[in-house]
Amino acid sequence: MKRVLLLIILLALSKVLAAVALEQLDYVGTWESVQGQAELTVNISSDLSGQFIRSDIGEKTQRIPFTSSNVIFHDDLIIIDLYVEKVPELVYRLVLSGWKSGDTTRAYGYLYLYDGFGRPFNGMPTTLDKKH
Repeated sequence: MKRVLLLIILLALSKVLAAVALEQLDYVGTWESVQGQAELTVNISSDLSGQFIRSDIGEKTQRIPFTSSNVIFHDDLIIIDLYVEKVPELVYRLVLSGWKSGDTTRAYGYLYLYDGFGRPFNGMPTTLDKKH
């Protein structure tokens, strides 16, 4: 009897705690960085346009708008190309995947930096939580 009860509890918990992959509409909203040296915020509206905000410690805040044409979905990935107006030879590429479970929605991936020739020269791991 105890084993049956334990099995029922474990099955119920596995359903409650199970995470599912994010779909395209799940990315709509405001995302904020969880960790790292730079504070990142990504705002994505329902038409998939939005704004990327990066605030490094001791540096100015950088705001980069993007349009839906800068957003690509590939399988479970979202890829956002961010063109820095003041430095045309610099392009950021934000590549994320993610999951949701209960009240938590998290995206993780990399923020890549590309030079004017399309060559990556730097990157940083990124983890973002969706603000509810």
